[in-house]
Amino acid sequence: MNSKGLLAFMLVAALAASALIPLSGASNIQVVLNPNANEATVSAYINSSVAISANGSSSLGKVITDVFPHSSNLTINQTTINRGNLTYQVINDSISRMDSNVSLKALSLGYSRSIVNTTEGNNAVLFVNTSLLIKATVSGIFNNNTASLKWRSFSSNNSLALNGKDVSNTSFGGPYLTSSRNVNTLNFTVFSKSISNWTRTYNAATNITTFNMDAGTTVHFQLNGSLAGLPGTNFTVTYSLDPSYSIAAPGYDSASANSIVIGNPPPSSPIGYYVVGAVLVGAAAVMLLIRRRGPSH
Repeated sequence: MNSKGLLAFMLVAALAASALIPLSGASNIQVVLNPNANEATVSAYINSSVAISANGSSSLGKVITDVFPHSSNLTINQTTINRGNLTYQVINDSISRMDSNVSLKALSLGYSRSIVNTTEGNNAVLFVNTSLLIKATVSGIFNNNTASLKWRSFSSNNSLALNGKDVSNTSFGGPYLTSSRNVNTLNFTVFSKSISNWTRTYNAATNITTFNMDAGTTVHFQLNGSLAGLPGTNFTVTYSLDPSYSIAAPGYDSASANSIVIGNPPPSSPIGYYVVGAVLVGAAAVMLLIRRRGPSH
């Protein structure tokens, strides 16, 4: 094996666990409340990116530019996860731990990964991007017209497996690196902030109230290291996440720290009726005046 092949093998070994590092772009968690069914649907798109940068003229930089493909993709289509599956139990336990009345009713996962190399100034950069899709139905959240959202910020240090792949435990490390780090992406604790402090909007046309929170970009780690201390293999690796969260429910709703109260839409203002009535009265008066004056000669 030549030197480029050896360095490529070492970098792939360092990235082996990172086949699960989520896709470049903002993450988004969407929850839709359904009072009639006493449940909520959850759609979580956990997206992030690891960027590995090395001087373009260095040994590692040349490997990134010459050996790795310009783009490479892997996709695992959305898959239903059975109740007996360990991944189902991990998410169910993490939700129930936040609220014992709430449980997971249905779950499916999807996954994609892309590897792209590019150049930025004098540096060669390898992006390892993946996207984890979580679709879930959560039941037992309503008591009368009040929905409990204590479970919204669930998290777990356990890994999620899909088709034999770990799709939540992000890792950059191994025997060939002088430094390494791990992050589990199943972590929504940043959204534990009181819902009454989230941004609230009401759409009168659809009678839907939405609560939003944008956590902003978080750099989970930035490392400088090398491959087994070999010359020309210095690198910088950055892992970041940019998550936001929205909760939508029918009605003119209000929120407290951990719950949302489903309310009726406000009554229409009578001012509109008064204006319409005034216009109609005015039009009738004009018509009556015209009739009294009769046709002009």
